[in-house]
Amino acid sequence: MIAKGRQYEHTNSAGPGENERIEFKSGIRWNNRTQQVDKKMENGVLKTIVAFLNSDGGTLLIGVSDDGQAVGLGLEGLPNRDKQQLHLVNLMRQRFGAQYPRFVELSVEQVNGVEVEA
Repeated sequence: MIAKGRQYEHTNSAGPGENERIEFKSGIRWNNRTQQVDKKMENGVLKTIVAFLNSDGGTLLIGVSDDGQAVGLGLEGLPNRDKQQLHLVNLMRQRFGAQYPRFVELSVEQVNGVEVEA
């Protein structure tokens, strides 16, 4: 997930760690600890996107744990990757307004052999 502009280039790892321009989330809505959909996870992702939109931008890597390990991007109970991205865009529209998703660039990339949304 990239808000505003690409601030972080990917290598074969998730990178140096989190900072004011890079944030890691293990998923959009799936809580790995409870093994179920969790609205708090969505709220955390949306808060990060808002922070990047209200600043100089940044990169949110979804599918990366807090310690920087690429854990992969599961479908989180959705039928495919397109529906997953559409779910995130719809969340932004509902919570922020219809004009804001155009400022966010979505892409799926390979990090350490697993898919990560960047």
